[in-house]
Amino acid sequence: MLIDAINLGAIPFIFFEGDHTPHLETILELPKGRAYGMFERTDLRVVRKVIGDHIVIGGGISTAVFAFGSREKVFEEVCKLLNDVKEPGGFMLMGGGAPLPPATRIENIWAVIEAVKKCGTY
Repeated sequence: MLIDAINLGAIPFIFFEGDHTPHLETILELPKGRAYGMFERTDLRVVRKVIGDHIVIGGGISTAVFAFGSREKVFEEVCKLLNDVKEPGGFMLMGGGAPLPPATRIENIWAVIEAVKKCGTY
């Protein structure tokens, strides 16, 4: 179905719910550069290692760290992730798939923004 959509000119947005580590090689069957994959629980470092820049990838730090970690921890985790997966390009920092709880502190949201400004540029 994905191949048919791509052949019709679409660029599918695929949400890889759960852990897709055992299935990463199958993503290489898609035409290069013709899909976007958002990963909920798969380690993005492993995703980058296995599929490289075959498709655009997205994801983020764990919702628990984002919502309940210290401002410093959130900043550190986002910078580490960006430094590990932003190259060779085609990475979008997004949530981990679950909405943030209402109790998420605003300073943690600002920590993500500051980390992206500092560590997310090429």
